[in-house]
Amino acid sequence: MGVVGRAAGIADYHGYFIPELWAPKMLWGFEKRTVLEAIASTEYEGMIKKQGDTVHINIEPTVTINDYVKGQKLVRESLTPSKVTLEIDTAKSYSIHVDDIDEAQANLSLIDTFAESAGKRLKEKIDYTVLHAIYNDEATYNSGATAGYDSRAFNLGVSTIPLALTENNILDKLADIATVLDERDVPEEGRSIVLPPVFCNLLLKSDLKDASFSGTGPTITLNGKLPKQLAGFDVYRSRQLYSVADGTSPYPTCFYCIALHKSALTFASQLVETRAVVANDTFGNYIDGLHVFGYKVVRSEALAIMYAYYAG
Repeated sequence: MGVVGRAAGIADYHGYFIPELWAPKMLWGFEKRTVLEAIASTEYEGMIKKQGDTVHINIEPTVTINDYVKGQKLVRESLTPSKVTLEIDTAKSYSIHVDDIDEAQANLSLIDTFAESAGKRLKEKIDYTVLHAIYNDEATYNSGATAGYDSRAFNLGVSTIPLALTENNILDKLADIATVLDERDVPEEGRSIVLPPVFCNLLLKSDLKDASFSGTGPTITLNGKLPKQLAGFDVYRSRQLYSVADGTSPYPTCFYCIALHKSALTFASQLVETRAVVANDTFGNYIDGLHVFGYKVVRSEALAIMYAYYAG
């Protein structure tokens, strides 16, 4: 026990007159970084909250542009928009029991404390669910060894042959992913990239002093923090990305890194509820939480995937 020692013959009052104290605040566990709110669009959430569990989203059709000479008969066309469907079809919940005696005798509100903690974990679980579901939803030529809709010029890694990322090539690869989105006419404003911490380590060790690459200035690495934007991307760090041990190759953990425009992914919550329910078989309360939501990649051309591992 961590108490000050005493000489022989000196009375020990510890546990009698000297109480053990509990801090009035709980030491929270570290939260995983969550990124969904930053990288996804929530523009349809208002429609879902009012009524219904499905939103049909029309996709703008492509107009054909024809050559023309004087007196030529015009070629008529009828445009038919395509659509994607956003469904509110996923739910996460929790339920925690708090005894009335414990709540009364504790030096902080256990109900409030546990509810806050559960809310944080719920948010992490939703991030994990979405990031693990969309890693394979990109359009053709937005990933793989021949990425680039026009050029087929960029290697973003493929199963069994992932990219070997180092501090010397990671900035080049971010530029490659940016060009892949450029070849899809994806707007520059609103682009994000999500990387695992080990790849952010490479960024910190790379040469980020080129202001033309970061757009921030020549001293961005001095404080040990990543710049907010690289190669036109808002950079986010997450441990929730989908990863695999590439079993057919001698590589360590391989990560599916997600680069996207905000319009690529839509997310909507229909019900977020926390309640305290009186236990009917004992004295106490149950703290229940429910989150009902849906997500969908609605513009696959605005999503690109890099499959890579840390090569030092």
